[in-house]
Amino acid sequence: MNSVSADQLKSFGDDADADPICNKSIIFPNRVVALANSFEKKDRSWYVKSQIPTDLSIQVDDITFKAHKFPLISKCGYMSSTELKPSTSENGYHLKLENFPGGADTFETILKFCYNLPLDLSPLNVAPLRCASEFLYMTEEFEAGNLISKTEAFITFVVLASWRDTLTVLRSCANLSPWAENLQIVRRCCDLLAWKACNDNNIPEDVVERNDRCLYSDIATLGIDHFMRVITTMKARRAKPEITGKIIMKYAENFLPIIDDDLEGIRGYGLGKNELRFSVTRERMEESSSLGFQEHKETIEKFER
Repeated sequence: MNSVSADQLKSFGDDADADPICNKSIIFPNRVVALANSFEKKDRSWYVKSQIPTDLSIQVDDITFKAHKFPLISKCGYMSSTELKPSTSENGYHLKLENFPGGADTFETILKFCYNLPLDLSPLNVAPLRCASEFLYMTEEFEAGNLISKTEAFITFVVLASWRDTLTVLRSCANLSPWAENLQIVRRCCDLLAWKACNDNNIPEDVVERNDRCLYSDIATLGIDHFMRVITTMKARRAKPEITGKIIMKYAENFLPIIDDDLEGIRGYGLGKNELRFSVTRERMEESSSLGFQEHKETIEKFER
């Protein structure tokens, strides 16, 4: 199938009257809206219920979506530039999306967005949707207020205004590599958390012990890669060694419980080099051959150097 430009796609609906749908800055032809009455799931397939037969079958993971070409092509550059293959089992075309960011659940949300159903963005789904919209090339060229711009605005103005929402988004990026990295979602989240930890002077010294929901404690629950990114950024911002030390100690308590009794704490703060140095008794460490344990152990040891 030949590539279709955004101007050509817009001309498809020129003969029809246009109605504003939800966002007044976005106009959809009547016949596009009328394609979908509702969505229905049967076994491992999603069907668009409509009086107009579907002409496109899309497979994401082990889920198949039966839809119409036009709503997807009108918003997704990927669809307009991909040569669709005729389906061997039924009328219409078939497309398999390999390694789709966020999987079938994310594609379901995008499909409903393409049919102009309400979009509910949240810190839990915005990172997968941002990555998936990049995969599908859902740019302003194809639709004003398309999904890339919507998710970017949500991350910038909603997520990064709250460290709790930022933590939620950062955790959701665990299975979105390399998309979340390439789109700078991970970097922006880590930078915000590091900045907040370095500049929040209203947290009492003992709050880590008293409040499991505080910023320091929550940073210490991150996965290894993201935790290291936050701590490294904090050190680059010249965070107080006492703050960095508390977070690392909390991380050790969370992920190295078998050495909890042997955790000797912070030995010194390296005031000359502004580097944190601490020591952990290793006798019981060496007794464990667990890969996960070893990985967390090496993470903590890295901050000694």
